[in-house]
Amino acid sequence: MWDTIKNKKIWRSSIKNRKKNGEDYYESTVIAPILGKDDVIQEYISLKQDITEIYTKKEILKKRIQQEVEKNIIFHKEREKERLLEEKFSIIGKMAAGITHEINTPLTYIKGNLELMINDIKELSDDIKQKNYLQEDSKIVLEGVNRIASIVESMREMASQAKGKPKDANVYSSLITALILSYNKASLITVQNEPFMISMNKEAYSFIAPIQKQRIEQVFIIINNALDALKLNKSFDERTFDITLKDENEYIVVSFQDNGGGINEEILPKMFDAFQSSKLEGGIGIGLNVAKRIMEDHGGKIVASNHGEGALFQIYIPKKLKLQINE
Repeated sequence: MWDTIKNKKIWRSSIKNRKKNGEDYYESTVIAPILGKDDVIQEYISLKQDITEIYTKKEILKKRIQQEVEKNIIFHKEREKERLLEEKFSIIGKMAAGITHEINTPLTYIKGNLELMINDIKELSDDIKQKNYLQEDSKIVLEGVNRIASIVESMREMASQAKGKPKDANVYSSLITALILSYNKASLITVQNEPFMISMNKEAYSFIAPIQKQRIEQVFIIINNALDALKLNKSFDERTFDITLKDENEYIVVSFQDNGGGINEEILPKMFDAFQSSKLEGGIGIGLNVAKRIMEDHGGKIVASNHGEGALFQIYIPKKLKLQINE
């Protein structure tokens, strides 16, 4: 400052000062030298203006701009992630079109003949020593065939949305259908003759919602994830698996609770991402991502958490159609 005004120049700046009460304020200050006849500095004149309000607004604006820049950076990073994920889905879509056609036909033939063979084995005399081995081995083979069929269907679902306009249907009925589809796997892990202690009367309870029935039933097949966890982590007589349906505001909530040890905390935040598997053995990480996409198409959601001694999955199905699903 002094160098400027001593050289007969005007000095301008903003200064931060403090009042007697300790409060900070900002001033715009101008100091100009007054020259005499002989061009010698006679005195100085100072003009001050309180710019605290202007300075505060400028700082707020600067912070907002910085926040917007950071938001844009995050947004573009997320968009890039989505773009890469869409590319993966596009590749899978092309693969799925061929896989569904080429594998499903022979797979159906194999499964049908395998089921006939299982029935034939049951008819064999109990005196045949190999009967039990044949029964066990054939069940394992059938489970493998069903697993292949499930993977093919999951890939097809990822590639394109299932057609069909949502119609009002009883969610309880769809749940029962999913339970029946899981019967064989459930029978291997329970101490009861009936694997699910739940009424099989589909009209017993009324939970009506506009759904694509087959797709919602596919979501319910995450039951199999819980059954796999129980087989790995619990002894036979300690396994429990609870299913509840309840009316909760604008949603019908279907909950699946097991006591299979829960989900790894590192996997939990990203378990619905594509290609992220929560299973210790096998699994390509498609099933839960497909379930998430189906629920989002219906305007609902699926939530996973650890609760008690196991995992809790909650499926929120809107009572009224929220999103338009392509036919």
